Amino acid sequence: MTSMETSPSRTINIEALSFTSGAHLLLKRSLRDLPAGARLGVRASAPDFAVHLRGWCREQGHGYVEGDDQFVAWVVRGASANGRDLHGAERGPNPNNQCARGDARRRESI
Repeated sequence: MTSMETSPSRTINIEALSFTSGAHLLLKRSLRDLPAGARLGVRASAPDFAVHLRGWCREQGHGYVEGDDQFVAWVVRGASANGRDLHGAERGPNPNNQCARGDARRRESI
């Protein structure tokens, strides 16, 4: 893995490392020190890397911009401190509480 500082963005060369082999850990480390909105240029040679990168960016709350001849893609750092920016999403109810209420309703109808 090679990481280079360029202006105004940072770049990383994942080489042939896949997501199942830890590429996501290198991406997290590279994004950790970037401010929200900063871009990370990603080079990689693993098959289907761009597909996995796009899904990982969505899951982590980062933006994804298609690359060019030089980069697979650009990752735009999300606003959240941990990388997840859920854009106003609300936390769902506790699954255990749902089961308890469902059981009580079933007992009442019997």
